[in-house]
Amino acid sequence: MAEIKETLEKAFYAGMGFISRSADAIQGAVKKLADEIDLSEEEGRKFAEKLAKDSEEARKNFQENVDSAVKKALDVMGLAKKSDMDELKQKIDDLEKTLKKPE
Repeated sequence: MAEIKETLEKAFYAGMGFISRSADAIQGAVKKLADEIDLSEEEGRKFAEKLAKDSEEARKNFQENVDSAVKKALDVMGLAKKSDMDELKQKIDDLEKTLKKPE
């Protein structure tokens, strides 16, 4: 199970790194494009802001997709979530307290 978690974490961080590098590459390309097509400073700024917004939206979508894929993988493998385990632990603790009470 630890291997699965580690693999999923590596895939997630690789994707995030790709998105981050893409954003940097886009900003560089925007500056170069703005210089080449002679955009005004204001037009270049607006264009860069739009691309930054789109990049952030892509990052959020990627995060949602990763979260969904992890949930599906856990369901398919039949693995319990931490919240499930915490709930069971609480129930066991409650039962132990009940059994230890003097009658």
